[in-house]
Amino acid sequence: MRALVALAGWLAAAAVPAAPAIHPLVGTWVNADGSNADCLPRFEFRADGALVASDGSGAFTYEGALRPMDARGFYVWQGRFGVASGTPRCLGEVPAPGQPQTIYARLLHGGEHLGLCRSEAIESCALYLGRPARGGARPAVPADLGLAEPLGRAIERALAGSPAGVTLAAADAGPPVIAAGAKPPVGDCTQLAAWTLMAGAVLGEVSAARCPGTVGVAATADAGARETLAGGAVLTAFPTVLPGQDARVLWTAVVVDRARTSAVIVQASASQACGGALAAARPCRDPAGLARDVAKTLAADAAR
Repeated sequence: MRALVALAGWLAAAAVPAAPAIHPLVGTWVNADGSNADCLPRFEFRADGALVASDGSGAFTYEGALRPMDARGFYVWQGRFGVASGTPRCLGEVPAPGQPQTIYARLLHGGEHLGLCRSEAIESCALYLGRPARGGARPAVPADLGLAEPLGRAIERALAGSPAGVTLAAADAGPPVIAAGAKPPVGDCTQLAAWTLMAGAVLGEVSAARCPGTVGVAATADAGARETLAGGAVLTAFPTVLPGQDARVLWTAVVVDRARTSAVIVQASASQACGGALAAARPCRDPAGLARDVAKTLAADAAR
């Protein structure tokens, strides 16, 4: 009898649907740049899609919806203005009733900061927010951060010991270019990311993509240098030359998993600033090896 009661209790619990996941942006975010201590806006994204922007003197409330993260690592909130309350000092003019609003948002620095942007372009990000001491958004998990965070860590690991101090700056990501003038020979890549590498000047860029449907990639890369990795994944490395007045080489590394169901594609390029004292920096000296090492790290992380 006890067993039957326990089983009935287990079945009843199992029948209850799991609570929906909380969107990574839901919660409160506060001004993080400290540029104007007299104007400290707060943005609260609510679970029902509403957005409340306040500054301690008043607030604007919007109705809307939050979307999942897209391939480039941006979240999109889209809605319309609802009501104003109080006398806001730092939120600008009161919008017209029902005025539409779209915000692109990107989690940064391991999810501790949030950039609010006008479009899916880094240069359009004009406001940076952080988590308050209490009542902020839920802690970020790796899945919230897209490909940019693991790509940055993989680049830093590959640059360890480089003679020149290289820093990373967020860059806009696009689909990989496997053959000049051709569309990527893969299905839609589910994740894209890119970083600009700098050391007083721009040394180059490293971009990455995670893509399903690897047949086209493997066929295109057959002429490259091949290496079988631990676990049976295959790395293929080859250069892609982009024609034009300033011809550029993308040093490409593709890791196709053992089951041939997905691929990691990493491309590294060196800039014309590579020379003199900067020539010893790895992005200038060995962009091909940099692409291979970063691709291996990303593929190993994905296999865990």
